Amino acid sequence: MTCPYFQEAKRNLCGAVDGLLHPSIFEERTFCRGDNYRQCGIYRSLHGTNAKVTTDYYIEKIQDQQFQETGCLI
Repeated sequence: MTCPYFQEAKRNLCGAVDGLLHPSIFEERTFCRGDNYRQCGIYRSLHGTNAKVTTDYYIEKIQDQQFQETGCLI
């Protein structure tokens, strides 16, 4: 099952972000395209605050954290 916010098209987008965010290949494989989408930082933030995530908040707070949580070095 894919994430309900994953918008697959010519250029994939995350619908949980207020603005344009194209998930990285790592994010797509780890979160967007599987049952693990509830572990995505964007998904958790959206469901914790009930508001879409801004791209600035994603870059400042979520991006590095979710790479570290999965053990991936960027």
